[in-house]
Amino acid sequence: MYFMVFHCHVSNGKLFEDRHEVPWKEVALMLNHIFLVKTGKELNQQQLKYLGHIALSEYKGHIALSEYKGHIALSEYKGHIALSEYKGHIALSEYKGHIALSEYKGHIALSEYKGHIAFSEYKGHIAFSEYKGHIALSEYKGHIALSEYKGHIALSEYKGHIAFSEYKGHIALVSTRVTSHYEYKGHIALSEYKGHIALSEYKGHIALSEYKGHIALSEYKGHIALSEYKGHIALSEYKGHIAFRSHRISEYKGHIAFSEYKGHIAFSEYKGHIAFSEYKGHIAFSEYKGHIALSEYKGHIAFSEYKGHIALSEYKGHIALSEYKGHIALSEYKGHIAFSEYKGHIAFSEYKGHIALSEYKGHIAFSEYKGHIAFSEYKGHIALSEYKGHIALSEYKGHIAFSEYKGQVSGKTAGDWL
Repeated sequence: MYFMVFHCHVSNGKLFEDRHEVPWKEVALMLNHIFLVKTGKELNQQQLKYLGHIALSEYKGHIALSEYKGHIALSEYKGHIALSEYKGHIALSEYKGHIALSEYKGHIALSEYKGHIAFSEYKGHIAFSEYKGHIALSEYKGHIALSEYKGHIALSEYKGHIAFSEYKGHIALVSTRVTSHYEYKGHIALSEYKGHIALSEYKGHIALSEYKGHIALSEYKGHIALSEYKGHIALSEYKGHIAFRSHRISEYKGHIAFSEYKGHIAFSEYKGHIAFSEYKGHIAFSEYKGHIALSEYKGHIAFSEYKGHIALSEYKGHIALSEYKGHIALSEYKGHIAFSEYKGHIAFSEYKGHIALSEYKGHIAFSEYKGHIAFSEYKGHIALSEYKGHIALSEYKGHIAFSEYKGQVSGKTAGDWL
């Protein structure tokens, strides 16, 4: 590698400029000599590496790093990380121990502030926020929207399917086409027109049925009916209609257990708590001690709520999310997002050559697979490596040591060193 050296001089009152191509090794020796004369110190081996793709500066123990041609730009100031990756890849910033992450072109945008999570995923996927230990989750285009405030659940599902809310330990179930809604002595009774949603809640017990993707307690010829026996609910659905009794219903010790034939409804009620399932890719729902567990089969939604915390999973490459003791764990299958948050620290991974990031005790560890970035930050110091002839960088106690494979590194410009 050669560099153009400029030499200016005055002759006969005119300024002349000479240009010479000089090998880098000679330039390095020249710079080293000037540096030695000016400072009494010599440049180290890392500082004498070839100039190439990387421009790196280090000021007062803080790191600023940029990588040319749409690769990595990273800055670190006062022990906090700001990282961006150009052309639709990752932009990440970390300030005061909190994570803000965005991923361009319909992928992931995640922010974390004061130990609370805000998460969105563009183009009909998941938008999720968590504030003060409460969950707000929405999923676009007729899927699930869920919010949780003060330990109570509000859930809605678009296009005449499920809308669900829970307040003061009581359940209210609605749809987009609700026609009547009654509340008596703090308990909910709800009906919905033309075979859609119906719910009765009496003495703190729930029963419901779901017909052709819609909900009803009891539904016959498009109308609502309800059976209540000894303060407990029982219902069945036969040949597309609802009956109060079925040849497959039993009542034991004042509690209801019932099932319905040919892939329709299976329902049980024990000790004042509801367990409900619907066969062949529909709804499975259980309620125990005032907490909700809901699952939906074949790539749809699985959701549970226990002790005021949310656990949600979505099968076949979609979203799996759990929330326990105010901390978030989220995973997304098949090369998408896996994310967990525990004790206010972030652990995040993205499969198949994308991003893996973990954050523990206010320090960042970050890797990106297949020739991209591997990065860690511990006790305010930076260690960064980049595979296949790119960057290897470490920073300890405010000093820089780095290398770039195959002769393509600069630590600072000559002007910076001087």
